[in-house]
Amino acid sequence: MFVLDEMLEQGSSVNLYMFHGGTNFGFYSGANHGEGYEPTVTSYDYDAPLTEWGDITDKYKAIRQVLRKHGIAEGCELPAPLPKQAYGRVVLAETGDLLNQLEVLGAGRVESVTIQPMEKLDQAYGFILYSTMIKGPRTGQKLHLREVHDRAQIFLGGKPLGVVERWNPVPLELNVPPEGARLDILVENMGRVNYGPWLRDPKGITEGVLIDNQF
Repeated sequence: MFVLDEMLEQGSSVNLYMFHGGTNFGFYSGANHGEGYEPTVTSYDYDAPLTEWGDITDKYKAIRQVLRKHGIAEGCELPAPLPKQAYGRVVLAETGDLLNQLEVLGAGRVESVTIQPMEKLDQAYGFILYSTMIKGPRTGQKLHLREVHDRAQIFLGGKPLGVVERWNPVPLELNVPPEGARLDILVENMGRVNYGPWLRDPKGITEGVLIDNQF
């Protein structure tokens, strides 16, 4: 609390960010951009004086103490802590293969000659799956994802081929059997940058997919 004390000593105004912790539910996370893209976790408390569930912290008590020192009176008594409920251990016993559940989980199918980002398909958040059949045989070729936003899991014939990330856009070796194989690319939107020159942050595969130098 030394910095807060020093600022008030000089008559400065103070803004506490964040004062109350919070969670972005579902897929509504954001991202920063310093030297590169930095997704933000959905638990967004930044060591706030109040927890996500409304309890006070040691930091909160320290802030009140500093404010009291500078003649800022406490407005009211602190409320009692909110009651908590312990649910015990929750076991997730059932599973389902994602690629076999598309008709249940998916929001619809769109056929396109070219790759489209999420926004062109009226999708804002979550995941998008790109799928196509590749003719074989192919040996030792390279699969390139151009400007994937933000993380892609690639499957060939239903089996994991690799992961390509926005901050690590490595090509993957591609070997296709004579009968061909289905290529599935599952892209996760990890959060949009919402400030500065990076406000336009389209999601999905934004510039296309290549095998060697062919789209």
